[in-house]
Amino acid sequence: MPNKSTNDFQDQLDELKKLVERKTKEIEIIQQASSKINATLDLEIIADAMLSSMDKFFGFQHSMILMIEDNGEALTVLATHGYENQGIGAKVKVGVGVIGMVAKRKKLMRMANLGMQRGYMQAIRQQVGQTTDTKLKEEVELPGLSDAESQVAIPMLIEDALVGVFSVESREVNIFDKADELLIGILANQAASALQHARLYQSEQLRLQELNEAHIKLADLNANLEQKVEERTAELLELSAKLAKYFSPQVYDSIFSG
Repeated sequence: MPNKSTNDFQDQLDELKKLVERKTKEIEIIQQASSKINATLDLEIIADAMLSSMDKFFGFQHSMILMIEDNGEALTVLATHGYENQGIGAKVKVGVGVIGMVAKRKKLMRMANLGMQRGYMQAIRQQVGQTTDTKLKEEVELPGLSDAESQVAIPMLIEDALVGVFSVESREVNIFDKADELLIGILANQAASALQHARLYQSEQLRLQELNEAHIKLADLNANLEQKVEERTAELLELSAKLAKYFSPQVYDSIFSG
């Protein structure tokens, strides 16, 4: 019959085995998600890949990614997953609602038992949708579950710089196990890095396109200018030829030399 110390050792061994299995699984998840996220420089494709991966690995059926705008005053919905109303382009002012507060504080925020706080959540959604800031008055409505029981919003950071917010809603009280929180944060920050690189790439491509268009316009202007100069020169030569009939060679040369 095994003694107590043997049982303790076996229990420790089993716990260690579970921990190794979990860490191995986490590494696999990170690798799979990263391969999808980093496979492109298209913002929408990266965001969609992130949301699909989160559903696959954690069962996040209703989620969205919002990007911080250049002025830092608001976030714009880049991609959504699971919502009938996709709400692409909807805006949330920084500091307003769960998503806005996460953007402001750069800290994860959980809301649970929302059924008991339905009035509060409706007021928050109304505040988000009917902000007095004229810059944020848009036709696009922010997506959301009318019967959500929980919400988690996670800042997407590169070091301490905010790139966006990843938000999840669920009809269940608990969206994910707290043990998954670190892993989800890692994936969110990886997506932030990919999105930032894609945004910079697209900005550079736009700048190059504008520069190329400016070069084309300048070339057209130069071509038109050269044509006009040639036409004007021809007119002057024709005029000088006509005037030569009325002046002596000495007078003509003094007027038209050079």
